[in-house]
Amino acid sequence: MARDVSSYDQYLLDMGERRGEKKGEKKGEKKGIAAAIMRFIQSRRRRHFSETQIQEDLQLDFGLDEAQASQYMTAALTAKA
Repeated sequence: MARDVSSYDQYLLDMGERRGEKKGEKKGEKKGIAAAIMRFIQSRRRRHFSETQIQEDLQLDFGLDEAQASQYMTAALTAKA
């Protein structure tokens, strides 16, 4: 038999659900951006762009700083191997 939930308990459950959804959305967004960046790098490499040009384009197109762009470039190399 189902038990009734107090309005306060229901409020806490709803609040927890909203927080979980927000965290999930943020994680999904980060994964999506990372996947797009990796596809971008791989596409540019297949078209024989120079590493310097790819890194500059990363910085401009995705708003990354030099260190972040370098990390993605390195990650793309290890993912390829």
